[in-house]
Amino acid sequence: MKYPESLRTGEKMCPKCGIVKPLSEFGIANNRGDGRKVYCKMCRKQEDNDPEFRRARGRRYVYKGYGITEAEYDALVLAQDGLCAICHRPNLKGRRLYVDHCHRSGIVRGLLCQLCNSMLGMIDDDVDVLVSAISYLRERGVSDAES
Repeated sequence: MKYPESLRTGEKMCPKCGIVKPLSEFGIANNRGDGRKVYCKMCRKQEDNDPEFRRARGRRYVYKGYGITEAEYDALVLAQDGLCAICHRPNLKGRRLYVDHCHRSGIVRGLLCQLCNSMLGMIDDDVDVLVSAISYLRERGVSDAES
């Protein structure tokens, strides 16, 4: 679809429906150059109601965002028996496991459930904080018999 040469400031063409619309018809996206989402609100609403489209969007994000293929993701799932690499439980509500990666190198480490992924993010992958938390729990909250 060719982008119209005659777009006025404050307008954008939705690549899905091909209609030129005012920017107010596009959601806000701070990570894009024009500050607006790619598709207009009407097209996004239609796609959000399509479960297959939502699954495909999630797959594209997983693979594109972390530089792995769908086959590599599936191999990690098999290697981990579909369980979180830390707590060895499935993800909440049967959702896909999160791709865990080193923020410095970008290297994928494994797949985590939402809770374990959030935990690592909150402590900024700091091993010393984890060791301190383990000591804290052992001393004050969880005995070895309970763990």
